[in-house]
Amino acid sequence: MTPERWEEIGNLYEQMLKCPPAQRAAFLDGACASDPALRREVESMVATHEADPDFLERPASLLLGPLQTIQTSGELPDEKTYLGPYRLVRPLGRGGMGEVFLAVRELATVRQTVALKVLRPGLEQSDLVRRFAAEQQILAQLAHPGIARLLDAGHTADGRPYLAMEYVDGEPITAYCDRHQLTVEQRLRLFVQVCEAVQFAHQHLVIHRDLKPSNILVALPASARPEEGQVKLLDFGIAKMLDPDPRDTSVLLTRTGQRLLTPAYASPEQLDGAPIATTSDVYSLGVLLYELLAGQRPYALEGKTESEVARLLAEAAPMLPSMVVAQTTANRETAPAAGPVDVGRARRSSPERLQRRLRGDLDTMVMMALRKEPERRYRSAEALAEDIERHLGGLPVRARADTLGYRARKFVRRNRWTVAAATAFVILLAGFAGAMALQQAETARQRDRAERELAKSESVTGFLTALFEANRPSEARGDTITARELLDRGV
Repeated sequence: MTPERWEEIGNLYEQMLKCPPAQRAAFLDGACASDPALRREVESMVATHEADPDFLERPASLLLGPLQTIQTSGELPDEKTYLGPYRLVRPLGRGGMGEVFLAVRELATVRQTVALKVLRPGLEQSDLVRRFAAEQQILAQLAHPGIARLLDAGHTADGRPYLAMEYVDGEPITAYCDRHQLTVEQRLRLFVQVCEAVQFAHQHLVIHRDLKPSNILVALPASARPEEGQVKLLDFGIAKMLDPDPRDTSVLLTRTGQRLLTPAYASPEQLDGAPIATTSDVYSLGVLLYELLAGQRPYALEGKTESEVARLLAEAAPMLPSMVVAQTTANRETAPAAGPVDVGRARRSSPERLQRRLRGDLDTMVMMALRKEPERRYRSAEALAEDIERHLGGLPVRARADTLGYRARKFVRRNRWTVAAATAFVILLAGFAGAMALQQAETARQRDRAERELAKSESVTGFLTALFEANRPSEARGDTITARELLDRGV
């Protein structure tokens, strides 16, 4: 097939994807009226896309053998088939324009297993070649433990480009967390790893633009506990340089009509075609965090057109994660519907306890990341990760108003045993002080009573002494004082 023929097929294929499913047959009737073979090729590519819509946006490292069910051609390569220096073992995936193989490179003392992504024959002159080159250029500068490594790149004997990627034996982060029933705290710590990988890309002036569970795998090292899984960020196939060189081919991938994204995780400005920045990735991280915590995404987009999705994301406010956990989870495409009990069980909790756990800080952090205005979101993935770390450490998060009452509540939660001991000591001290005060008051009353009695006794004694002084000779002067006279004087 000639490159011109492939270009014609590719153009019709892209136009078909923009058409609503009900109008595609009519579109092909007009576009391929005199060329049935062309129609068959386009219909085949669309069918492949619908079976595996993420293939072209996925690097080779995403394809995970038994953990990812990907439609393939079913044809196994001969064990001696080579693409460049790599011997093909088996196909991992096949799309309308590319194929991915599990492959090995056998050197003198090293056997290297890779996932090899290669362009299909006949597309050597298409824009996909520039996409391969852009992805290679971006991955070459991203050396981070949380990002799948680019191991090699080159061209086959017939001129087709290929990328040899680190083969990641893991699964999407949401599926991993649910299968291992990770708690909210354990999910948050894995999510911090994601933020660190995204922040590293941002520091190298790369916006990912397609953050979603299938592009964020968790691999479990040998002898490690599930909560110790290692996050791997994949798929920089549609990434964009923040300050690209004019000669950088990645700029060509941002033209109108070639926006490749996943609407469920895309920011409002991405769907609107507006300029994007690192805060666009922060929004996608917010969607992912929402799903990790609540078991579903903030918006149900199934069956909606692109314009309806764009309007929904631009106008509607999502429910708080703590409120949505009580509802049936029916909007996840990769898993069957799950009720509140299932969502709680996957987090080793109950719906009621999960609601209480999400209410407050976590609700606020998620909603700040999902703000429709980019300037009102977290300024970076690092800022989002810092707030999560502060929350896990019991510190006030920056997404909430820093009132005295809020800081006091966080201090009490963070130091509950110290506060409890201090409170008990204060109560004991207050009780002791109260007892001492009562005893002192009673002592004062007894003292006052004794003083009054003493005064009374002294007064009576003085009165009687004065009364009988009249009977002394010096006072009586020879007169006899009778008792009657003494009483009269006393009166």
